[in-house]
Order: sequence, then structure tokens, then C-alpha cells
Amino acid sequence: MEYCQSKDIENIDFYAIYKELFSDKKYYVLSSGAKWLYVILVDKLNTAKTDTEGNLYLTSVREEIQELIGISVNTATKTFKELARVDLISESKKGFGELKRTYVKKLEIHNLKNSENIDMSITSLFTEQEVVIAQNYLQKHNLSSPRNSKGFSLGLYRNSIKNFDFNKYTNMDKQMVDALFEILWSNDYMQDGEGILALHINNELMDKAIEKYIPIKEKNGFDIDKLLECIVNTIKEKC
Repeated sequence: MEYCQSKDIENIDFYAIYKELFSDKKYYVLSSGAKWLYVILVDKLNTAKTDTEGNLYLTSVREEIQELIGISVNTATKTFKELARVDLISESKKGFGELKRTYVKKLEIHNLKNSENIDMSITSLFTEQEVVIAQNYLQKHNLSSPRNSKGFSLGLYRNSIKNFDFNKYTNMDKQMVDALFEILWSNDYMQDGEGILALHINNELMDKAIEKYIPIKEKNGFDIDKLLECIVNTIKEKC
């Protein structure tokens, strides 16, 4: 097999990979398959039809995608649903006998160079079920809640909650972060040798920890212990 040379690049067709799919927190919830699906759908807009309002749409595209990248019907259905949940596509059927139309929507582009903290208030990174798991963590591990404690961590917990900006998150993510705070500041967790690091947690560090954790979640599913580990390790790196 020969090595590629500069003259060969001119003859290669490329897919346009949008950096925001990987750098914008809104799209962290997407699997790698869903991100690639969006890239392929955008590429197919070159042959799309136009509706009466000037919007481009694709028909019978699921069957094409299944054949193109060799995935099952169930996998195709799952990845299309992922894109719909973050409002990157919409699907509709105009009438009886009509083919389903798939509309591809534009990415919300953020100026990453001028913003260290990207807005996380658009799409939830965590589900209701995952929040319940985090909220039940204290009881499962017999940890004492700082909300009801008279121990040394109560004052620190209240002060940290007061100084933390929860408004930048969606309602679901607010509940998750609140549950994480309660775990990190529980008397038992603070006394385990590493919990004391929670004294240094702030919005910037929490964002970085979640950013590190999302790819782990995408690959292996939700694991509250891994999430807590990411938070502690992020604080350690900063300290």
C-alpha cells in the first residue's frame, strides 16, 4: 500500500466534521454514532429536496444510512432519536402515502475562543433516573447528609452552596449537581481522606469534571462513583 502524497488529497472526498459536536456541552449527550450520523445527513443535503418554505429535507434516509455504515434498524432508530432530542433533526409525514421527511437543523455555534465557560443551560447532561441514583447515594452508603448534620462540614457546605452558581445548569442538571454537593460535603465523605478536597470545588472545576466524565458515561453508562472520582481528580489537578 502506497503512502498518501499532497497530490492525492485533491482527489479525496471529505466529510465536514463540526468541532462543536465534540466541544459544545450541549452535544456531550450524543453518542459517537449520533455525531457521525449528523455529519452524514448534512453531507446528503447536497441532494435534498426543498419544501414550500425553502427548507431542505431528505426522504428514505434511514434505509440509506443503514446500508451505508452497516447498522441495524434498531441502531438507526436510536441514533436518529438522539439527534432529535438535541434538536438537530426533525421528522414528519405530510400525508397518507407520503414518505417521511427528515429535516436537518443547524448547529448552534458558540465562539469557543472568547468563552472559557460554555453555557450548560440548554440540554440536560443527566437523566431523571441518573439524578435519582445520585440522590439515593447517601442512603445506600450510609452517609450522613450535611443538611441535617451538626458536624464540622455543615457550615462549609452551606457556604459552598451559597457561592455556587446553579443557574447556569438545566433543572435536571441542577438536581444532579445539588446531589453531588450533598455527597461531597457529607461528614462521612469528608472524613475519608479525599473528601476534604471538596472545599475547593467551584463552577469552573465542576464543569471540567463533568466534561471529563461525559465521554466515560457515553462509553460505559452512568456510574455515580466514576463521576465522583472525576470530580475529586479534577480538584486534585487544580490543587
